[in-house]
Amino acid sequence: MAGNRKRARKQCGRKRSRAQKGAGSRRKNVRKSTAPALTSVERRRKRYAEDPQHREKVLAWNRGYYARHRSEILEHHRKRYADDANYRDKVAATRLKREYGITPEEYAAMLKRQKGRCAICRRKFRYRLGVDHCAVRHTIRGLLCLPCNLGLGNFRDRPALLRRAAKYLERAVRNAKKLPRLRAIPAHDKARRPGQGARHRKATSPPARTRRSVCRRVDTNSRRCARTSA
Repeated sequence: MAGNRKRARKQCGRKRSRAQKGAGSRRKNVRKSTAPALTSVERRRKRYAEDPQHREKVLAWNRGYYARHRSEILEHHRKRYADDANYRDKVAATRLKREYGITPEEYAAMLKRQKGRCAICRRKFRYRLGVDHCAVRHTIRGLLCLPCNLGLGNFRDRPALLRRAAKYLERAVRNAKKLPRLRAIPAHDKARRPGQGARHRKATSPPARTRRSVCRRVDTNSRRCARTSA
């Protein structure tokens, strides 16, 4: 025991050589340059980004899981979308960025310039207006409601067809008296304008009887007018 202590004192007092000093300094530099250890999540992300085989394996497993639980996943998303306003805003922001490359702030600025109305029909809607874009020049034209946006798509975004359709409607309005009348109102017209049928029936009904018409009655047998009580 005493010999070990003496040997330790000798080693403590002994000077180190240049090689030993260099090795010690290198160990210090290595300790300083080593990066902090990665967490488990960071290791998984790094492996997913750098290893194509591992990435394909994970994607295959995800596709299989979605195919097995598709109805449950969709029902969960529908319920969350209906109940959580923040989730709806997040989904809308993700869609705007992915499909059109704009932020929710830019969308809000466009909606403010249009005063919250559709750029064509100038009406306000409860649902979120859609982003109308040019598929050829890849530019954003404005915000439209669903019927106006579908109308432009059905006319294939061609102004010539739209002008021709406008002339067609104007000519039909001018010649409305010459055109044949419908024998029955179609069901889709009734669903589109529910109050028009009631207004039409009210306009075609016989006029209300006045006091004079009530007080006078034509006797068809004697052709005489007789006073009656109202």
